[in-house]
Amino acid sequence: MRGAVLALALACGVASADEAGTRLGFLIGASEQVGSLGSRYGLGWAVGGQAGWMPSWAGFIWSLTYSVYTASDTNDPIQKLTLWDMSIYARARVPLRKTGIPIFAYGQIGASILRASTSLPPDDSMTFFGPKAGVGVEARWSWFFLGVEADYGLLAGGPSGLQVVTLIGAGR
Repeated sequence: MRGAVLALALACGVASADEAGTRLGFLIGASEQVGSLGSRYGLGWAVGGQAGWMPSWAGFIWSLTYSVYTASDTNDPIQKLTLWDMSIYARARVPLRKTGIPIFAYGQIGASILRASTSLPPDDSMTFFGPKAGVGVEARWSWFFLGVEADYGLLAGGPSGLQVVTLIGAGR
């Protein structure tokens, strides 16, 4: 384990004091199911939290999101669908602007555990595991950050959805 941590530290380089740090944030936005559930449910809402560790230009992000969808057909036997999504990502970011208010763009890829309120296709399960990816932009004012993020997942292994959220939080 120590070897893996040392290898990660060497691969990421030594971070300067103004880049390194932890973060904690709140997210809220819209979510849309695609694929087999796309025609069954309309636009939903997503709310959750996000925490992370960014020692340099690369780091890790953990998130927990709760999403609610209503059926687009009044005859659908399941009128309300709720999803809990717990994800972990590897994130890489690049500065778009370093002077004034710093702005960063980032990409992330990771894994997600998705828990549904009812059995869902493709295998009539309530729990799914699979890959997830996203991109975003965030601005920083000292310890405060504000951003917009788009995530797509599950890329395989379960129901797929697109989520666009606003992030607000504290940290580096």
